[in-house]
Amino acid sequence: MSVEITHITKVKITKLWGEDLNLEWHLNPDVNVLAGDNGSGKTTILNLIAGLLTGADNFPKDVHKLTDGIRIEFNNSSTVSMERIRGSIENLEKQADHDELLKKLLSNLREIEGRNYNNLKEKEIDISYPAVNGKPVKAGSEELKVIRLDHVSTFDQPLLPIELLRKRTAEGETYLDFLIERLEKNYLNYQVDIGRRALEALSAGVGEVGAILQRIGRKKSLFFDFMDGLFSHTEKRIDRHVNGISFLKSPKQVISPYHLSSGEKQLLIILLTALVQDNQPTVMILDEPGLSLHTDWQEKLIDNIRNLNEHVQIIIATHSPSIIINGWQDKVFETVDIQVKK
Repeated sequence: MSVEITHITKVKITKLWGEDLNLEWHLNPDVNVLAGDNGSGKTTILNLIAGLLTGADNFPKDVHKLTDGIRIEFNNSSTVSMERIRGSIENLEKQADHDELLKKLLSNLREIEGRNYNNLKEKEIDISYPAVNGKPVKAGSEELKVIRLDHVSTFDQPLLPIELLRKRTAEGETYLDFLIERLEKNYLNYQVDIGRRALEALSAGVGEVGAILQRIGRKKSLFFDFMDGLFSHTEKRIDRHVNGISFLKSPKQVISPYHLSSGEKQLLIILLTALVQDNQPTVMILDEPGLSLHTDWQEKLIDNIRNLNEHVQIIIATHSPSIIINGWQDKVFETVDIQVKK
């Protein structure tokens, strides 16, 4: 019986930034906080992990300048990797006699290039290729997406491809607005799904209507309580009687999520992402989530995420001590501590 993939156990990165800097990071199944000086590689490490596991569209375009290879291992011993190979086809074919993975890669290249392959024989190539369990796959292949991953970047700046930046939401046009619009759609799908589960439970006669609805909707109620508590200082509360996301400041004053402050939008995005994960095994990557968050929000952030999804593996890069103050100090990794010593 195969073991379900639920979390990352280890990340190995070879020659970060093309330098003689190798990393080996053994991760906790629940919470991992990456700390270090500016320029120490925190964001690059997170981008490499997220890019590899979500496909080529999100992978850094100049990945060959960032690393010679990255290997991600999971709790069931399966792997996803990306390796860089350089040299002439002729020399690489000689090496392939003793390297099965390289042999498979060259076979794939021969199939892609067809008659042109022989013309490449004496040319130098420099390519990066992904692999799953040692088997080369095409960049962007669905095979790379072995686990659900949410890469939540809350920097409100143009981080999307230009064709997506031209898209505008109904009420806003920033990157955070784009994330909110996408999450609202996911939230509606989530509600449809929990409604379906409630009907199935009722049809099966497994309990009273009220108890069933309360059990299935518990996480949603928890999310509402979190938002009300965190936004109480501005007297906002989430509207529990609509299918979408909106807030009330008085019975007559309705506030769209697009009209929240930048920090409020970030908090909404992070917690709503955790909710719509629907308690499923998920890797959640957060890059500097505390930049615009009140210190009280930072202190409760990890606890709130984990309460909404007990099966999420959180990977955070941060400078903020408030993020870990509620008992997460033993989950901190300094970038210098995950460097492989010579």
